[in-house]
Amino acid sequence: MEDHLPVRALVLMLSLAETLFLPAKADDAWKEFSSVPGNFAIRFPVPPKTTVRSGHVAYILVNQVVYKIEWRDMPRPKSGKSEDLDALLADFKTGFLEGIGKCATVLDSPASPPFHDSIGWHYICHADNNDGIDITRSTTVFLGKSHCYVLEVLWATQNGEPPGSARFVKSFRLLDPTK
Repeated sequence: MEDHLPVRALVLMLSLAETLFLPAKADDAWKEFSSVPGNFAIRFPVPPKTTVRSGHVAYILVNQVVYKIEWRDMPRPKSGKSEDLDALLADFKTGFLEGIGKCATVLDSPASPPFHDSIGWHYICHADNNDGIDITRSTTVFLGKSHCYVLEVLWATQNGEPPGSARFVKSFRLLDPTK
């Protein structure tokens, strides 16, 4: 019986090491947040806080990373012409960039992946915060049929893009794609 003791101890140590040192699957921890009036659902690492400013906002700070979605009613122009939609997106983008302040653009492109039949835009910039820390701000904007959605992930540039950044954006979905 003493011969099996080292094997049992090794199995116990390996099980303990796996529990302590291997991260849990990301799917296990993320929580869905949804808004019926906003017609969407998205997954956060932990349940977000919510507030209402000029639009509705859900956000959370986890491990020095901010995950945030802002949504508001914003019907598309009735004309449906692409130039009208492009002008609406350009106006929104200009106002958004003015709100950030001085920043260096890293990426300015259509949203990827495209989302349903919405117009999308993806913007990444670097800007110093009030403490002089360089912050990367990854912003994806979707103009849907009746809402505008702004998804953002912010992190200290020196830390590199967090693994949950793409997952956050890809988890976004409309509750009813016809609206």
